[in-house]
Amino acid sequence: MRKIILVPLTILLLCCAAAGQQAQPSPQPLTFFYDYSVFPGKEEELMSLISTVGAPVRDKLMADGVILAWGMETPVLRYPGGTTHLIWFSVANWDGVEKVLNGMEAQLAKLAAEEAKPNAAARGRRQQPAKTTAERSREVFDGSKTRDWLTRDLLANYGPTTGCRRAALHTI
Repeated sequence: MRKIILVPLTILLLCCAAAGQQAQPSPQPLTFFYDYSVFPGKEEELMSLISTVGAPVRDKLMADGVILAWGMETPVLRYPGGTTHLIWFSVANWDGVEKVLNGMEAQLAKLAAEEAKPNAAARGRRQQPAKTTAERSREVFDGSKTRDWLTRDLLANYGPTTGCRRAALHTI
């Protein structure tokens, strides 16, 4: 009688111990999206802004391992007045998001300080000053339609890990 009770109890205890030792899933990356509505014909100027403002910050943070990936996209499905371009970056955690956003603020402040000196001199000579980064941005995209998104990427395996049954989900 004792064997009848102890054997199933031992099996149950071993199953519970094995279930408790399974590895916890690691946190999935965060992806931050900037949605822009670029005015027609200003796509080349947008690329210039990306290469002078955002790319140096994101490339440096990517080399430091803070940013996992980043890029610029043009949506396939568009609608009148909607998003025409997206800039995105993926980071491992919230600290990464904060580092990128602080880096972008610092880059904008640095560019504004660099542009202020020659523009002040041009005004002193009564010449037309060069356009600032902020002025160029206002000419390129409609700021009232700009949106930011932060998503967490969730990976789920359905069935064997053959690669064909993996789904990536974005949660907001």
